Amino acid sequence: MENDNFTPVNKLELMLTKAQDGTIPLEEFLEALMQLELHIPSETEVNEDQSGFSPMLLTKNDNNFIGVFTARERIEKVAPQFKFCLSNPQGGELLKWLRTIAPNCGILINPGFYAGLEISPDGMDGIIRDFSTKAS
Repeated sequence: MENDNFTPVNKLELMLTKAQDGTIPLEEFLEALMQLELHIPSETEVNEDQSGFSPMLLTKNDNNFIGVFTARERIEKVAPQFKFCLSNPQGGELLKWLRTIAPNCGILINPGFYAGLEISPDGMDGIIRDFSTKAS
């Protein structure tokens, strides 16, 4: 695990570390997660229509997860075999899309790093529902 010297490189990472240490509420981080850029590694090249996407799939406590990262440069440190990446400046749109292609998966944010978060499959449903309601 990349515990040593985790230095946030963007606003989302700064908010993640603050949520982890209790400086800000988790809900504030989740709001940022829905608005700021996320990066999802792919083993294969992702086409413009997002076909070819082969995400990082992980299993933890009998749940399936897709690995997502708060900064693209973090991917190569823990998963160098994932040479391609799907990024979106609006993380919420990416989470909704992930839910359509992997309805029974949660997400692991920054797997392999100290600054990370696990969102279960049920948690994903709730976050997407809650933030979709806020957006309307």
